[in-house]
Formats: sequence, C-alpha cells, structure tokens
Amino acid sequence: MRRGEEGRVNKVTGRNLRRPQNKLGKPMSSATDSLEDSFLDHVCEQKLALTIFLVNGVKLQGTITWVDATSMLLSRDGHSQLVYKHAISTIMPNSPVEITVA
Repeated sequence: MRRGEEGRVNKVTGRNLRRPQNKLGKPMSSATDSLEDSFLDHVCEQKLALTIFLVNGVKLQGTITWVDATSMLLSRDGHSQLVYKHAISTIMPNSPVEITVA
C-alpha cells in the first residue's frame, strides 16, 4: 500500500480507496481480469463449444453468446440459459484455446 492510502475514502460513495488484496495481503493486479475477459471474448467470438461446471456439480454444455460483468448467456439447441459467474467453477472448451493477453 502506498503512503497516504490507508485512510482514503471516496467522498461520494464512502468506499475505501485501497486496492483489493489477495489472501497473502498483496495488492491484486488487473491481470486476472484481463485474462478472464480475453478468454470469454475469444470463446464468445469464435462460438466455441464448451462445458461449464457449476459449483454445485451441474454440467452445462453449449456456446457462450453474450457476457457481462456478472453473468453470461449459454446457448444450445436453440435454447439459452443465463448463467451467473459466481455459480461457475470451471469452463472447459471442447478444443484447445490459445490466448494472448496484451
């Protein structure tokens, strides 16, 4: 944490301005966000078939047709399902994916 950031608060929202920290107490980078975004953008644009495992063990299959910050739309056989990201454990494409993050 940089000097002077400890007690800084946003005057409008009242939120603490400290950067989020990982379990080790080190500031988290935005690299994890960009990897997730790059991966999801790629599989969505390429319409790659994939399998999604939810945290409760349910297996979903299809293609991702739309993504936002909290959810995604999974389509298969003309039907769509809204899947919340917090419910997802693993996303496994049916074919290898090569992602380059800028």
